[in-house]
Amino acid sequence: MSSKRKVVEQLIQEFITIYSILYENNYIIEHRDLSCKCTGDECYDLTWSGRSSEANITFDTNLEITPIVNTLLKEEQFSLLFYDKSILQVEYKLEKNQITKQRLQFIKKSSYIRSIDEICKLEGEVTEVEGGGWFEEETGIPIFLRVDYDPVNHRDIEHAKSHFVISNIKDCRIPMKKNLSLTKFVELILHQVYNDYEMDLKEIIEHPVEITDNEQLVMHLNW
Repeated sequence: MSSKRKVVEQLIQEFITIYSILYENNYIIEHRDLSCKCTGDECYDLTWSGRSSEANITFDTNLEITPIVNTLLKEEQFSLLFYDKSILQVEYKLEKNQITKQRLQFIKKSSYIRSIDEICKLEGEVTEVEGGGWFEEETGIPIFLRVDYDPVNHRDIEHAKSHFVISNIKDCRIPMKKNLSLTKFVELILHQVYNDYEMDLKEIIEHPVEITDNEQLVMHLNW
């Protein structure tokens, strides 16, 4: 393995490991490969195959959750598609074997959690009535979780290098102790959204602590 691409290869392997485990446990029904594009000398973009400008609809604060999710589903703008239409987007930028930007984003139309059996039953009813199709999730209180890593635009406390965003609030950036790996983000989703503590996920990439002294004095995530 080339040392220049070591981190790129680790990120791709982590993604493959994660979707393989989630498929095996019936959490996801579809995925888009994490494509790697060289953007310059030792620079790479990693994102889902087929990414388009429609993916940026998540930053439109004038839209409600239904048109956002429906657009993402229609245009297949996701990395992982969960069994209940939840969406996970995974993106990285790297320079000289270092992550310079990262976005992990989980979006669900409603906070109501249906089991796989419930959804299979609903899909069967849709098929019987309409001759085919997929259940339509009711609109409710949406779940919108995002982890960003953006050291280039770091501003002490105001814009921590690694920060947690809730509900797509524009200026919500809760400082984090360090950049969160995809493995830990998926673990968070499984624990706090699906109440699943049984799945064993092994972290492949360990990120260094980068939180500042001032950021540790305010509310932050020490994970």
